[in-house]
Amino acid sequence: MNALIRKEIRLLLPSFVIGLLLALSMWLIPDDPGLAPDFDASLGVLAFLVSPAMLVMMTLSSIGRELSAGTFSLLLSQPVSRSRVWWTKTLLLAAAVWILWVVWWFSLSSTRNFLAIPREDRNDAFLTALIFAIVVYSGGLWTTVFFRQLAAAFWFTLLTPAAMALVIVGVLGKNTDEANPVLKFTLVIALSLYSIAGFFVARWLFLRAQDTHWTGGEITLPDVRGVAGWFGRRGERRRRRPRAALWVKEFQLHQSQYVLAGLLALFHLAVIAVRKFGGDFKNSPALEFVLEHFWVLWTAMPLLVGSAAVAEERKLGTLEGQLCLPSRRRTQFVIKFASTLLLSIGLGVVMPWLLEGSRILPD
Repeated sequence: MNALIRKEIRLLLPSFVIGLLLALSMWLIPDDPGLAPDFDASLGVLAFLVSPAMLVMMTLSSIGRELSAGTFSLLLSQPVSRSRVWWTKTLLLAAAVWILWVVWWFSLSSTRNFLAIPREDRNDAFLTALIFAIVVYSGGLWTTVFFRQLAAAFWFTLLTPAAMALVIVGVLGKNTDEANPVLKFTLVIALSLYSIAGFFVARWLFLRAQDTHWTGGEITLPDVRGVAGWFGRRGERRRRRPRAALWVKEFQLHQSQYVLAGLLALFHLAVIAVRKFGGDFKNSPALEFVLEHFWVLWTAMPLLVGSAAVAEERKLGTLEGQLCLPSRRRTQFVIKFASTLLLSIGLGVVMPWLLEGSRILPD
């Protein structure tokens, strides 16, 4: 087997295996919903939410793991044409996405609960799942090449087509029986064109990629007016506060997560507006499900915050320097763990509760 193909398989294999196991977990859901309802609900979360999220992570792995491992620059300097590298990556990724989608859909369509729903709803579910896989495949390619940061790529892969769908629903979403087929057709055409355009944009970006990527400058939080001057006037009176410095450093590491959380909050407000003023969505079960459960995306924020706590140290090259600081490693760990836990609770629990209220809380 070609060495380039073996390398690409190793990049995709962890996410592919986990996604395959999650897709097969559909077979464990009891046919009788009255049997072990708590266990049934937990398996439903794995099958319907975690499995698609794992598919997104796999589409990001092809180029994203090259970026996180620092081998992307070496990939561009290999004695192999970039076109060959591109087609190797995209074809293997397409095969992996197709296998996962087929296994997931076959597992879903074989369950008794799915066969009990009307045929029209099953057709809508098939179309929604197929469009989701195509959109995620294309989005995972262009976002990783464009942003070169997995957290930003993850969210833009999900939120860009979601924003397009919200605009279309806002224009054509007066869901009468006559407008519903028009809405479906428009959504399918728009997302299909987005997927095609995203693939060719990703190819154009990859063939012209440089070692150093322009990021638009440093992303830093604005200083509070007057605070910096006050600290400067204190001069020699300034006292050492190593723990306070460690807290500030930990919260600054997550500045990109604050930006992404702000964008997600804006999209969430738009979803709430569409849900409230867009009319009745009973004729589009898939669209209604997305609008009603959009808040679930906030549950991915703790995962990204926890990953960024260490990944950003490695990316900025400060991990080795952190081990040499005149502070106990136990203290550094406690501060890093506490700051990550606070941000995870704030972004993953408090934010969806503030936006949705008690509707999302258990009875």
